[in-house]
Amino acid sequence: MRNLFFTLLVFIALSELAAQDSSPWDDVSVSAHYHYGAILPEYSSFTYLTNDYTKSFDLQIEKSTRGKNFWQQLYAYPSFGLSFYTTTLGNNNIHGREYALFPYFKFPLIASQKFSFSTVFGLGIGYVTKKYDPIENPYNVVIGSKFNIHFQANFMARAQLTEKWSLDLGLAFAHFSNGNSAEPNIGINNLSLNSGLSYLIGTRSTKSNFEIAPPDKRFFWELGIAPGKKSTRALQSTNHFALSISGDLWKPLTHAVSIGVGPDLFYDTSAKIEMSQNSENVYSPRAEWSSGIHVSFSLRYSKFRVILQGGAYVFLENLVIDEPIYNRAIFRYDLAKNIYVHFAMKSHLHILDYPEIGIGYRWKRD
Repeated sequence: MRNLFFTLLVFIALSELAAQDSSPWDDVSVSAHYHYGAILPEYSSFTYLTNDYTKSFDLQIEKSTRGKNFWQQLYAYPSFGLSFYTTTLGNNNIHGREYALFPYFKFPLIASQKFSFSTVFGLGIGYVTKKYDPIENPYNVVIGSKFNIHFQANFMARAQLTEKWSLDLGLAFAHFSNGNSAEPNIGINNLSLNSGLSYLIGTRSTKSNFEIAPPDKRFFWELGIAPGKKSTRALQSTNHFALSISGDLWKPLTHAVSIGVGPDLFYDTSAKIEMSQNSENVYSPRAEWSSGIHVSFSLRYSKFRVILQGGAYVFLENLVIDEPIYNRAIFRYDLAKNIYVHFAMKSHLHILDYPEIGIGYRWKRD
């Protein structure tokens, strides 16, 4: 811990030298936080494996926006940054430690010169030092791969102590899992209280403020294809190909918010193995196909959107999963005016199905 804080102080000193040129470091801050919390088990079989509280540490570099475009003003001048995070996982012998690196966005809910209260969301990659192994680590029933997806959410209160220094207090939730790309994949949830210090490297620039034009509320359509891969829930090492074709009819409500509805067609080559393990239905090639209709909620920031979908299987019911509904969390980015790419996680309630990476086309009536 002392070495990490020493690294932070060295970084501040070097940055102060660089700040003589000032402009690249304006509105840039570095911070360090210590977390103390506990594992939140999803399944009772995981409870007896945790024998300690979690101790975590993060080191962050952050840039505050000042209204260079109307999206920054629309979201009350958010910040973005990069975080290095490390934590214990409730049992050092079985679960080891996690190290994560992820970009994050901070959206202020309350903001004044001396105090702010913000929500923070980050998504990146995590590495765990111990994973499931049938011989060397058979009790690790929560994670089957060393590299995983790391998600972080935080409520952060910040009090300004001096012109440069601030005190942070927060409540953080961290989750990591491999998106069902390897088994087991229960994942680990970590809830923690945290506190730390933030240091402004350069100076605070003046916020821009300008008139925002009314949003374009015309309907538009999107159609995309997204391949993915998944593992079965039989602790097998093989991966199976999956595919979805999805459409959406969108209605913008504001600059940021849109709602939509559309059809889905799913293809899943793991059906034969899954049904042989867990299903009363008899396998046929038809079991690899399912279809549904979903509703969508989209939150946009410039070219980036976060989309939540909830759907129900219709026409071709899912013969593998005994659930009538499905849901997806989608991170979508506009490559061009009519082309987008996205990363999505399909699941059935809290049970992850598989991750997918897709590309699609958008068109709008003139």
